[in-house]
Formats: sequence, structure tokens, C-alpha cells
Amino acid sequence: MKKLSKHKAFASQPADATRPVHACQTGFSLMEVLVAVAILGIVYSTLFSLMSGSLRNVGRIEERERVIQYSQTKLNELVISARQGDVKRFWSGRFDEKYSWQAKVEPYDTGADTPKNTPYLVARIRLSVFWQGQSKLNQYDLETLTWVPRPKEAT
Repeated sequence: MKKLSKHKAFASQPADATRPVHACQTGFSLMEVLVAVAILGIVYSTLFSLMSGSLRNVGRIEERERVIQYSQTKLNELVISARQGDVKRFWSGRFDEKYSWQAKVEPYDTGADTPKNTPYLVARIRLSVFWQGQSKLNQYDLETLTWVPRPKEAT
């Protein structure tokens, strides 16, 4: 009987005993790993290029916001100066080393006949801000209408 039990033990082994042991192991081949690394490289390079483009756009938007803020502040100062009687035809200056500005004050024709003895006139103040961008000189224009005292020589 012992011989029969040994025979049954051999019968439970797989029939393909000639198959190498390492072929049964699971894992990735070198080609699969190389393809996965190539796909990850393409995905990462695409993501990084999108992120750098977004950061450039954020920088341009921040610069535009800075210019708008400088312009509005300067235009408000010019309106206050003009209303106080400091009416020049041309103003200019710099905000810092990067941004310069120019402003012109012009009489504005309202279309209505204004009497010659009115103490105030309507004037247009045009402000232009200039700065050097990456490839060209940029300009931002802003204007407003305000009341200014009539010049003494015009009365």
C-alpha cells in the first residue's frame, strides 16, 4: 500500500514538468516598463508646458493690473490738480524705472453754447502709460472729462 500512496503523490504534480520555473513568475517585461516610462514622460512634459504657459499668462495679467492701478491713481491726481487750477497742456513723469506716463489736457466741446463769463470749462484729460514688454513698447490709454477753472487770459 505504501507504493500506491507514493504513486498518487506523483500524480498530483503538473503534467508539464519540463516547463522552466521562471516562466511561471508574474511581472512586467522590459518593453512594458519602457513604454510606461515613455508615456509618463510625454504626459509630464505636456503638463509642464501647460503650467509654464499659464504662469506666463498670470504674469501678463498681473502687469496689466499694475498698469491699470497706476493709471487710475495718476488720472485721479491730475483731475484734482486741474480742478484746483493747475491746468497745464502737457504733463509727464515716471511711476518707476519701468513705467512712464504722459497726459494732455484739451478743451472739450460739449456742443452747447457756453457763455464766455462762466468760471469753468469742460476739459478732457488723456493719460497714456508706456512700458517695455517682452517684444514691443506697450501703451495703455485712459481719459476722463472734468470741470476746470477757465484760464484768466480766456475771460
